[in-house]
Amino acid sequence: MSHGRRFAVDLGAVEISVREWGSPGAQPLVTVGGTGLPSELFLGVEQLLESSFHGFSIDRRSQGHSSTPEDGYDFSDFAGDLREVVERLDL
Repeated sequence: MSHGRRFAVDLGAVEISVREWGSPGAQPLVTVGGTGLPSELFLGVEQLLESSFHGFSIDRRSQGHSSTPEDGYDFSDFAGDLREVVERLDL
């Protein structure tokens, strides 16, 4: 399995890393690791789902391949990042 295409979504104060995988045109599926966990956590699940979903695995700020800003580590910041990425990707 390919690990998909990785790209960054620039939110101004932080760049959020996204890994796109699966079947373009299929139902979108977004995965986000828990506190301190990178998106690669879902590689096994992605293998099982890649033929049925168009997946987007997101590294939260300061995790995986996302940038590490000096501040903004409340859960409301994480939720805001996720909301903005989903909106920008038109999911």
